[in-house]
Amino acid sequence: MRTCALLIAAISVLVAGCGGAPRYAVPAGAPTAEIRLVDESSMDVAMATYDQHEGCTSRKWLFSYYVDGKEVEGETPYKTIRAGALTSFTIFHAVYGRFCDAHFKFTPMEGRYYTAVAVDSEGKCGVALMVSETSDGEATPVEEVQFPETKRRPWGETGSWCGSVP
Repeated sequence: MRTCALLIAAISVLVAGCGGAPRYAVPAGAPTAEIRLVDESSMDVAMATYDQHEGCTSRKWLFSYYVDGKEVEGETPYKTIRAGALTSFTIFHAVYGRFCDAHFKFTPMEGRYYTAVAVDSEGKCGVALMVSETSDGEATPVEEVQFPETKRRPWGETGSWCGSVP
């Protein structure tokens, strides 16, 4: 069933004009942090970030079937992200043709390890963001994480919650 839901989600993304699955790459010379995705939801999940925080443009996949050919189940390995700049993220939830997006933004600190925990309850999806000093250290909630007040359309590429659209 997860594969069927992912196939439906993939077709939706392609029809929406995504035209592929670009992967995220840290800009050369940028300070870095690490992030992973933990799926504690009852849905299939994927996680993306954006090359341009303002307007959430140029989406790049961090974790999903589209990126590495396997479903996100449980805990993913850490991936390197840019630190020191406000960054927007979306966790896409999908199950049986139902979609829900959890959007958030924060400024990753250099050398820190972040865990985005995908959760859902009563048909609503969300994310809890945790941080630790080491990859196996005790994690605490990220205080400065911001969640949007305005929602975007499902699977949308841009939206006012990220900031001004250029």
